[in-house]
Amino acid sequence: AGRYSEGKANLDVYLKGHIGDFLYVDRRGRAPEHVDNPSLTIIISPQPDVIRELADRPGFRGRGLIARFLYALPESRVGHREVDAPHVPTGAEDAWFRALGDVLKLPDPPDGEGHTITLSPEAATAFRAFRERAEAELLPGASMGDMQDWGSKWPGAVARIAGILHMLRHAGERRPWEVPVDESTMRSAIELGDYFASHAAAAYALMGADGRMEDARKVWATISRQGWGSFSQRDLHLHVRRSYSPERLSEVLETLASMEYIRRPDAPAQSRGRPSSRWDVNPMGRTQSTQDPQKGDSGAISVDSEDSVYEESF
Repeated sequence: AGRYSEGKANLDVYLKGHIGDFLYVDRRGRAPEHVDNPSLTIIISPQPDVIRELADRPGFRGRGLIARFLYALPESRVGHREVDAPHVPTGAEDAWFRALGDVLKLPDPPDGEGHTITLSPEAATAFRAFRERAEAELLPGASMGDMQDWGSKWPGAVARIAGILHMLRHAGERRPWEVPVDESTMRSAIELGDYFASHAAAAYALMGADGRMEDARKVWATISRQGWGSFSQRDLHLHVRRSYSPERLSEVLETLASMEYIRRPDAPAQSRGRPSSRWDVNPMGRTQSTQDPQKGDSGAISVDSEDSVYEESF
């Protein structure tokens, strides 16, 4: 974030290390340095406060840094951990180290060249269907509409995961680049990609980078302050009209409904003039904090019950 460079963040090593672009560094008083084929892996385990501040760092989102990471925000196990947790099974540990050893023993490609991993026809079909689905999610209002930077790199991440799984599977048998990626490996990569997509949405919400979640948080705070068990959309708009048009408020309420914080009654209430939409408030939702990410695992407004909140409370 520029802590050691006069406040100016030097992101080139991260951006180019992610895609293998030529890296050139020229500093005053030192000979220039260059890396022809950079390769960089970063794994960090930060506190939620660190994630929350990422989007506010100058250039971090605009240059695509935070879009290059895969995110995982697992549920906290504190209070539910086993004191004497079982060890990793010996067979699994042996298989893991054997796979890593097989990969490290693979021959390097000739200088300036590389090995190309191809897809089987079945894997290519599965990957194409996934790419079409991913592209549709980038539309405004879709799941990736407010995080197009991450969503645009989503298919590329899945392709990389497929390549890694393929290498681990075949490194001990033969040269992996001589065997096409099969459909099973591709579908495993897509399943992992969907996992990371849902967690990226939670991370972006934690950063306040997802506009829908930020609006939902603000509107939910208003509903909570009023203590409503149910409300009309017209009454709610009187409290938030400086920030939201009726049309935009409808969109925010639909977001809250999709998260099971509110729901429509079976029939809309009638009033004088045009009917105003009514909403029931989830009584369990009123116990959830909209401000403190530590009280919700995703950092956004969330109810982390494993079962449907409505099934338990209504």
